[in-house]
Amino acid sequence: MQLLWRQAALIWQAKGYSNGSAADALEAHFGSNEGFSRSRISTLAALKCEPCPPEVADFILNELEVLNAKRWAKFQPEMTAALEAEAGPPITPRDLREVGKEAASSIADMMRGWLDAAGSTLQAFASKGGTLLSGMAAQLDSLGAKLDAQGAKLDRTRGKIDRVERRLDKQSAQLAVLQTTVNNTEAMTEVLVARTETREQQRRRDKRHLMMAIFGMGVLVIGAMGFMTWQSASRAAPSAPALCLMVNVGQGGADMAARTLPGGIPVLFDLQTFLGALMSGEMGKKAPVELYMPARPLPGQKLPPCESRLKEKEVNGGCWDKNAEGPPCEMLFRYGDGCYRPIAADPSKPVTLVPDAAGQEHHPAQH
Repeated sequence: MQLLWRQAALIWQAKGYSNGSAADALEAHFGSNEGFSRSRISTLAALKCEPCPPEVADFILNELEVLNAKRWAKFQPEMTAALEAEAGPPITPRDLREVGKEAASSIADMMRGWLDAAGSTLQAFASKGGTLLSGMAAQLDSLGAKLDAQGAKLDRTRGKIDRVERRLDKQSAQLAVLQTTVNNTEAMTEVLVARTETREQQRRRDKRHLMMAIFGMGVLVIGAMGFMTWQSASRAAPSAPALCLMVNVGQGGADMAARTLPGGIPVLFDLQTFLGALMSGEMGKKAPVELYMPARPLPGQKLPPCESRLKEKEVNGGCWDKNAEGPPCEMLFRYGDGCYRPIAADPSKPVTLVPDAAGQEHHPAQH
């Protein structure tokens, strides 16, 4: 039976094949060298008058497996009527050039449609790309403006830094001048200190000589007073309080407590300390005057109870105020390692500093 390729395409479509799967089946049965590729089968199926080879028509009608039984059963009456209506003398094959022209025209129309679709797609893509590029250009322009503003700020900051550096250079020069002045001042100070030390040494020598003279006079006075006291003691007991002579030179004077001269005169005197101070030049310094805590309250001194909120302290029956600084106690009373001031009972009347009673020891009290 002679079939046109268009009719063969209807038959394999009725059996459930597409043009591509029918081409695969033909290549599997007849081989790949017979020209049954997918593109060629699609082209042959599109032609109306191209005859199908008898062996291919027999394969398609009888040997090609049915994939869709319902569709094939429905198609068989239609196929029989179509074949009978088209039965007639064999159709003369057309010129292959005309067939090629028709196929080329069909393919050209198909390609033209594809190109038109691709062109519209490319045009839309180009339009979107242009919009995106325009937006990116605007953003780049904005970033450029911001960078220019930042550059201007950096230039202003650089100018400020340059001005600060110039000021620092001027200050460095001024500091160098001041340093030179300080160095010259230090050199002058060293010269003045050397001259002052020389004068201080001379002043110490003069004071040592003066103190030696005073010491000699003190020894004479002590001897005379001792002699007079001895004579008065040999006659009768004194009715007035005995004198208390205190000579405290240097730091070792407190260790010579309760010494007396002939006649019962208490003396606080450290000759060794005095000689050591005299030989070492300490006599040139002002000797601290220290009075030690008396054994009983002074006349006019406040008596207990003492006010603790005012930090008053009771010592030997009197109220005392402790000084913040420790020994040596200049013009204050020393008690242990502290310096104390007597508190007056009446603030308008001062405390009277008098010697102790006769026979009372005058020495530093211990805690």
